[in-house]
Formats: sequence, structure tokens, C-alpha cells
Amino acid sequence: MTLPNNKNANIPDAERVFARMKSYIGPSILVFFLYLLFYFPGLVTNYIYRKEAKRMEHIAEQKLPGTGCLGVMFWLNILNIPLLAVTIIIVLLYALGKTIYKQFSDMKTIKEFAKTLAFIILFVIIIVAESQIEDLRNLHTMNYIDIGPFKVFDHLDLYAMKYIPILLIILGIAINGWLQALIATLKKISVHFVESMSDVWQFINASYQENITST
Repeated sequence: MTLPNNKNANIPDAERVFARMKSYIGPSILVFFLYLLFYFPGLVTNYIYRKEAKRMEHIAEQKLPGTGCLGVMFWLNILNIPLLAVTIIIVLLYALGKTIYKQFSDMKTIKEFAKTLAFIILFVIIIVAESQIEDLRNLHTMNYIDIGPFKVFDHLDLYAMKYIPILLIILGIAINGWLQALIATLKKISVHFVESMSDVWQFINASYQENITST
């Protein structure tokens, strides 16, 4: 099959003859085995060979052996990426849902999570307040000579927003065991998530073994 040649008028005949002698059957076989061994190296190699094959076809002004196979393998494996991403998202959502269900299965874990959430929220408030105070310092607006009398209250609010949460965190750690609750919550969430992922793996392995047995 001859390709359009309206852009190839300046290509030397020797280069065109060389391009027409090219075959990509060997690279197609190599890419196929690379996909079986390593997916991403196979995909990269497939892309490189496919790009070169298209360039050679443009020079040769005709289809070359093996280029169609390279194109089919490339697009089939490109479609595997979103399918793989969707599968990973589904698995993670399942594991996350089961983790949340186990995490809130009794009142003790709910209380520990509430303490952890309060700790995190106060910590975020401290960071935000410190960031705003630093911005004011950088703009040289903390000098009381340069600001109006009513803006002093704005700066006092920022300092209150920073130091009151610090006081609450100290009291929470000393009196209500917030630090222990934080450690226990993170530990339980990690354990529950690993258990949920293990359940998914056992289900996949059991299905695979069942298919092997049935065949």
C-alpha cells in the first residue's frame, strides 16, 4: 500500500530505498516478550519502535512489516493503564471502607478517634495562625507605629488563634490522653487497612486457584 507522498519530495532516493527495506517484525516479537516480563519497559520500548516505524513509513511512502502489530500492542496496553487505575481505586476504596467500619465498631475507638481529630484540627489552626503572623511580619505590619488602633485587635486575634490551641493541646495531652489516643488510632487504622488489603489479596488468590482447578 502506498502512502501519500506530497511532503516527501526532498527525501533522497537512497534513504527512501533504505526505509522500504526496514522490517519491524523482530521488534514486535521483542516488545511482546518485554510485555510478558516487564510491563512499563515493554510499553516504553513499544512507543520508541512505533515512533520510529511511523517515521520510516513516512519516508518509505508505504506500509512496513510489523508496524501494525506495534500499533495494536501499543494501544491495547495503553488501555490497560486506566483499567489498572480503576482497579486500584476500587480496591483502595474497599479497604478504606472496611477500615472505617472496623475503626468505628466500638465506643472506645470512636472516643480515641474524636480525641485524635481534635488534636489534628488544633494543630492545623496553629499552623495557619503562625503562617498569617509570619506574613504580617514579612510585610512589616507588626510595628504598632505603622498600624491603626483597631488593627491591634486583629493581631491579638492571630496570637490568640495560635496560643489558645497550643494550651488546649497541652491540656488534652496532660489530662485526656490525646497523645496516647493519637498513637492508638494511627496504629489501629494501619492494622485495619493492612487486614482489609489482605482480605482483597486472599479473595483474588482464591479466585485464581479456583480458575486453575476448574480448567
